[in-house]
Amino acid sequence: MRTSNQQASDRHEASVARAMGGHRTPQSGGNSFIKGDVVSDDWIFECKTKATQTDGITIKKDWMKKLEEERKQSRKSFAALSINFGDNDNFYILDESTMQYLKRLAGG
Repeated sequence: MRTSNQQASDRHEASVARAMGGHRTPQSGGNSFIKGDVVSDDWIFECKTKATQTDGITIKKDWMKKLEEERKQSRKSFAALSINFGDNDNFYILDESTMQYLKRLAGG
């Protein structure tokens, strides 16, 4: 039986996959071939969620470093950490070079 945290995580990953036009990876990135929780053509996403609504999540630098390594191994152009605080809102954390690229695309 799946725990409430696993169910929340599944919902979060499915939501990110729909919003980003990607798909969830088998075993949530736990296999040696496909990394990350969600992948699309150019992106890889790691998803972190809380089972119950909260005002905060501690972001760990190791998560971002691991995600960058997985991005390189997967030959994706971009990576983002998706955070869900136990509600229906997803937020994304990007590295600086990706943020600069998006800023240039937006004309700023």
